[in-house]
Amino acid sequence: MLAVGTPVFLLLPDSSKKRVLHPGKVVEITQGILIAQMDEPLALADATEVVAFHTVGNNFVQQGAVVVTLSEAREYYAVALKLVGEPASAEQRQIYRVSVPTADIRARIDREVNCHVVDVSSEGFAAVTRQEYKIGSTVKASFNFEGNDVQADARVQTMKRRSDGKYRYGFFVAEKKSPARKALAAISIAMQRQQLKRLAGAA
Repeated sequence: MLAVGTPVFLLLPDSSKKRVLHPGKVVEITQGILIAQMDEPLALADATEVVAFHTVGNNFVQQGAVVVTLSEAREYYAVALKLVGEPASAEQRQIYRVSVPTADIRARIDREVNCHVVDVSSEGFAAVTRQEYKIGSTVKASFNFEGNDVQADARVQTMKRRSDGKYRYGFFVAEKKSPARKALAAISIAMQRQQLKRLAGAA
């Protein structure tokens, strides 16, 4: 059961069908409403349905939740939630994208270096670039995290132009049994564990 100090990931509704886990921790529980302090700001309207992921013992579980309006302003990135139903197993952790903007992972995309990797999954990653790339094109991508080396031909799947003039791209590694896919899966799970450990230690 979620309690104060528990690390938690939120999966938000997304029309693009991406499955990005956003890390945070529970900081308060009042009258059945829990408040989670997130690592990044999340724009969530009242009554938005989300999924909360956390650990019970050594098990990674998920539970439905509904966003409720906070009655007072707070100094951190707070989300108030009302849990729905009981926790269920979430065994396939590697299928989720993990939001990693604070990990400072830097990628090379074709000739462009120092591209900030902002989320990772077993199938691909998202990165912020200065250069513009064509949707559907293939690029050479490489980065490393804790000895897991990703070097792959990656397809440009999605693009969003940011207010600072840079671009956020989603890249997909198509070859399922490639070393790059294995490295991406290892990085995704390592980041989940690292974030959970860090958040638990900060509780």
